[in-house]
Amino acid sequence: VLTDEDKIQRKKILTFMTQFEIELSETEKNEATIFLSEMIQDGLVEFNEMTLRLTETGRPFLRNAALFFDSRLKSSQPQTRIFSSSI
Repeated sequence: VLTDEDKIQRKKILTFMTQFEIELSETEKNEATIFLSEMIQDGLVEFNEMTLRLTETGRPFLRNAALFFDSRLKSSQPQTRIFSSSI
């Protein structure tokens, strides 16, 4: 059973993964800047005002960028590999 928060997170993930960009709140932008700092430095994601956008170069790393929206994963901080990992 999904909570209301789960549904909101799911919608954000689906929007980002299908449109390759999403509008963020000020708080989300600040958190994303920290969480995705390496991807920003590498030019894989970028901000245009309050919009987080996946660059063409970043397309192979879409799932990595979308992890930002997974609040359960961020809060649990698993110590071992869960499923697969990206190179």
